Amino acid sequence: MSINPIVDVKKFKEDNEKMWVLTPDEEQRLLAECDKRNQKRKYLKDLVLFALHTGMRLDEILKLKKLDVHRSARYLLATDTKIGEGRSVPINDTVLKILKRQYKNNVSDYAFCNSKGQGLSVLTNAFWNAVEKSGLVRWEGEKKIRFRFHDLRHTFGSRLGMAGYDLKTIMEIMGHKTPRVAMRYQHPAPEHKLNAVKFLDQVPSNSTTDKILELETK
Repeated sequence: MSINPIVDVKKFKEDNEKMWVLTPDEEQRLLAECDKRNQKRKYLKDLVLFALHTGMRLDEILKLKKLDVHRSARYLLATDTKIGEGRSVPINDTVLKILKRQYKNNVSDYAFCNSKGQGLSVLTNAFWNAVEKSGLVRWEGEKKIRFRFHDLRHTFGSRLGMAGYDLKTIMEIMGHKTPRVAMRYQHPAPEHKLNAVKFLDQVPSNSTTDKILELETK
């Protein structure tokens, strides 16, 4: 299936400017701070990791029930909170380990719950405190920009895009109905583009580009 999207360039640029894709160092700092949060039931670090490895929206994760998780078949069913439809999301080894930890002593119907066994309904201030402590804040003039939970979804999509996975695969995993939004993940980060050209350092040219070689004919 070929995809030939019509892109609103201005809107596309605005969407990209809103994205914050975690670097490996930023991810480690954020996870470390999440792990330090004082919670009766530890779930914040796993919640962040879960988003990084599934690309699911916060509401989708909070509403996820155990019955919707099929660990042996390696997928879960997410209710798309934006368009009201469900989709199948593949789960990797990291997600399986997260679920195993969160299911321990969990009598709730939900995959993630609080210390009282109740499903989570909101993202607590613990996340925002972790964001501040890990330094995931920047200033654009007088405007303060801080990393959002939804940027974990952006990070997931961007990492798949930079790994070379096709647009259709990313769309289906993340639940995008049109390619316009998913296309942002086909634009690699600056350091990824730098690594791409560095690859050429390892591939010496056999001839100069200012010389045209004629094909040999028999």
